[in-house]
Amino acid sequence: LASALIMMSCGKGSSTTDKHTAMRQAAQHYYTLLLEEKYDSLVLGIDAPDSLPIDYRSQLADAMAQYKIRETRGRQGLTGFRIVGDSLFPDSISGYTEIELTFGDQSHEQIIMPLVYVDGVWKMK
Repeated sequence: LASALIMMSCGKGSSTTDKHTAMRQAAQHYYTLLLEEKYDSLVLGIDAPDSLPIDYRSQLADAMAQYKIRETRGRQGLTGFRIVGDSLFPDSISGYTEIELTFGDQSHEQIIMPLVYVDGVWKMK
Protein backbone atom coordinates (compact mmCIF):
# COMPACT_ATOMS: atom_id res chain seq x y z
CA LEU A 1 0.00 0.00 0.00
CA ALA A 2 2.81 2.41 0.85
CA SER A 3 4.45 2.01 -2.56
CA ALA A 4 1.10 2.65 -4.26
CA LEU A 5 0.62 5.83 -2.23
CA ILE A 6 4.10 7.04 -3.14
CA MET A 7 3.42 6.29 -6.78
CA MET A 8 0.17 8.28 -6.62
CA SER A 9 1.74 11.32 -5.07
CA CYS A 10 3.06 14.29 -6.95
CA GLY A 11 5.15 17.22 -5.77
CA LYS A 12 4.11 20.87 -5.51
CA GLY A 13 5.97 21.74 -8.68
CA SER A 14 4.34 19.00 -10.72
CA SER A 15 2.79 19.81 -14.03
CA THR A 16 -0.92 19.53 -14.70
CA THR A 17 -0.24 16.41 -16.76
CA ASP A 18 1.51 14.79 -13.78
CA LYS A 19 -1.45 15.64 -11.55
CA HIS A 20 -3.89 14.10 -14.02
CA THR A 21 -1.73 10.98 -14.20
CA ALA A 22 -1.46 10.73 -10.41
CA MET A 23 -5.21 11.24 -10.00
CA ARG A 24 -5.93 8.47 -12.51
CA GLN A 25 -3.45 6.14 -10.78
CA ALA A 26 -5.17 6.79 -7.45
CA ALA A 27 -8.59 5.95 -8.88
CA GLN A 28 -7.12 2.83 -10.49
CA HIS A 29 -5.65 1.79 -7.13
CA TYR A 30 -8.90 2.35 -5.23
CA TYR A 31 -11.04 0.41 -7.71
CA THR A 32 -8.49 -2.41 -7.72
CA LEU A 33 -8.90 -2.61 -3.93
CA LEU A 34 -12.68 -2.79 -4.45
CA LEU A 35 -12.33 -5.62 -6.98
CA GLU A 36 -9.96 -7.47 -4.64
CA GLU A 37 -12.44 -6.95 -1.76
CA LYS A 38 -9.82 -5.19 0.37
CA TYR A 39 -12.36 -2.92 2.00
CA ASP A 40 -10.30 -1.99 5.08
CA SER A 41 -7.50 -0.75 2.80
CA LEU A 42 -10.04 1.05 0.64
CA VAL A 43 -11.32 2.97 3.67
CA LEU A 44 -7.78 4.31 4.14
CA GLY A 45 -8.17 5.99 0.75
CA ILE A 46 -10.93 8.25 2.04
CA ASP A 47 -9.95 11.79 2.94
CA ALA A 48 -9.23 11.98 6.71
CA PRO A 49 -9.77 8.32 7.72
CA ASP A 50 -7.69 8.83 10.87
CA SER A 51 -10.26 11.27 12.22
CA LEU A 52 -12.98 8.62 11.98
CA PRO A 53 -13.68 6.38 14.98
CA ILE A 54 -12.55 2.77 14.49
CA ASP A 55 -16.13 1.49 14.68
CA TYR A 56 -17.17 3.91 11.96
CA ARG A 57 -14.26 2.85 9.73
CA SER A 58 -15.43 -0.74 10.14
CA GLN A 59 -18.95 0.31 9.18
CA LEU A 60 -17.60 2.06 6.08
CA ALA A 61 -15.75 -1.10 5.05
CA ASP A 62 -18.97 -3.08 5.50
CA ALA A 63 -20.89 -0.48 3.48
CA MET A 64 -18.36 -0.77 0.64
CA ALA A 65 -18.80 -4.54 0.57
CA GLN A 66 -22.58 -4.11 0.52
CA TYR A 67 -22.26 -1.51 -2.26
CA LYS A 68 -20.34 -3.97 -4.41
CA ILE A 69 -22.93 -6.70 -3.81
CA ARG A 70 -25.89 -4.36 -4.41
CA GLU A 71 -24.49 -2.77 -7.56
CA THR A 72 -23.53 -6.08 -9.14
CA ARG A 73 -26.66 -8.07 -8.24
CA GLY A 74 -28.18 -9.48 -11.42
CA ARG A 75 -25.14 -8.44 -13.44
CA GLN A 76 -22.99 -11.47 -12.57
CA GLY A 77 -20.48 -9.44 -10.58
CA LEU A 78 -18.08 -6.60 -11.25
CA THR A 79 -15.42 -7.99 -13.57
CA GLY A 80 -13.36 -4.95 -14.47
CA PHE A 81 -13.10 -1.23 -14.94
CA ARG A 82 -11.17 1.37 -16.87
CA ILE A 83 -10.51 5.05 -16.38
CA VAL A 84 -12.11 6.88 -19.31
CA GLY A 85 -11.53 10.49 -18.32
CA ASP A 86 -10.73 12.95 -15.61
CA SER A 87 -11.06 16.59 -14.77
CA LEU A 88 -8.78 18.63 -12.55
CA PHE A 89 -10.50 21.63 -10.99
CA PRO A 90 -8.84 25.08 -11.15
CA ASP A 91 -7.62 24.77 -7.55
CA SER A 92 -5.41 21.84 -8.73
CA ILE A 93 -6.11 19.97 -5.49
CA SER A 94 -9.47 18.48 -6.38
CA GLY A 95 -11.06 16.82 -9.34
CA TYR A 96 -12.69 13.62 -10.46
CA THR A 97 -12.14 10.59 -12.61
CA GLU A 98 -14.69 9.00 -14.90
CA ILE A 99 -14.67 5.22 -14.57
CA GLU A 100 -16.37 2.68 -16.81
CA LEU A 101 -17.36 -0.44 -14.91
CA THR A 102 -17.74 -3.80 -16.67
CA PHE A 103 -19.99 -6.51 -15.30
CA GLY A 104 -20.13 -10.26 -15.85
CA ASP A 105 -23.23 -9.93 -18.05
CA GLN A 106 -21.15 -7.68 -20.37
CA SER A 107 -23.06 -4.54 -19.37
CA HIS A 108 -21.23 -1.29 -18.67
CA GLU A 109 -21.84 1.70 -16.45
CA GLN A 110 -19.97 4.97 -16.04
CA ILE A 111 -19.46 6.54 -12.63
CA ILE A 112 -17.65 9.58 -11.27
CA MET A 113 -15.09 9.34 -8.44
CA PRO A 114 -14.40 12.70 -6.75
CA LEU A 115 -10.85 13.06 -5.42
CA VAL A 116 -8.93 15.58 -3.34
CA TYR A 117 -5.15 16.04 -3.04
CA VAL A 118 -4.17 15.79 0.64
CA ASP A 119 -0.62 15.63 2.02
CA GLY A 120 0.83 14.52 -1.31
CA VAL A 121 -1.79 11.83 -2.05
CA TRP A 122 -5.03 11.77 -4.03
CA LYS A 123 -7.83 10.66 -1.68
CA MET A 124 -11.48 9.82 -2.30
CA LYS A 125 -13.99 12.44 -1.20
